[in-house]
Amino acid sequence: MKKNRMPIGLPAFLITLGITVAIAAVMLYFDIFKIIAEVFSLTALTAFGGAVLISVLVGLYSRANGRLTQYEKEIKVLSYRDAMTDNSDNTNYQEHIKNLEIKKLPYGLIIMDLNDFKAVNDRYGHENGDALLNVVIKRLKNNIRENDEAYRIGGDEFMVVIHGTHDKKFYDNVISRMEQNVQREVVLGENRINISIAAGYARCPEDATKYEEVKKLADDAMYNNKRRVKAERLNKEE
Repeated sequence: MKKNRMPIGLPAFLITLGITVAIAAVMLYFDIFKIIAEVFSLTALTAFGGAVLISVLVGLYSRANGRLTQYEKEIKVLSYRDAMTDNSDNTNYQEHIKNLEIKKLPYGLIIMDLNDFKAVNDRYGHENGDALLNVVIKRLKNNIRENDEAYRIGGDEFMVVIHGTHDKKFYDNVISRMEQNVQREVVLGENRINISIAAGYARCPEDATKYEEVKKLADDAMYNNKRRVKAERLNKEE
């Protein structure tokens, strides 16, 4: 019986095919490995880049937020300052009084304004008038204790808040020192200006228990003092 024989070229072909497939498999393996490596590298790079970007953004936000907070503080401070005298203003004064009222702390108010300030503005000009107000507030602050406060609450009107309980003699002495200090001649450029103040005070709770009542009593006392000073001056001129 005649046996079937494999064609002579077939084994060579199969061997070649096997080798080719093996090589392709190896190449494919390394290509896939390379692709995977690249993907992981890209992912790592992307993650790293994202982390860096986030870190930068967080840093920028922190700086911006810090600056914004600082600006807000500065704006708040400025909003409580009198632009003319760079001193505590009426808003600051109102909050101070509100705080004293809430805590039910004893205090006193000294209200004062400048006598004939309009004449000073008319004669020397508003620029010198503003400079004079700066001198006055500084002199007032030099005659009160460190824990007391002086405010310009508008125009040529000033308010001093005295903390604690004190008798009338204490207030009379404070006002006397203020009057003497403010009355000292003020030199502004070539101008020599003399000014005086009218002042009045009231205390809480000795004279009244509510702020509005305390302020009215101090106001009334200040205007009585102003009328008295004006009358005395007119008598001297006669």
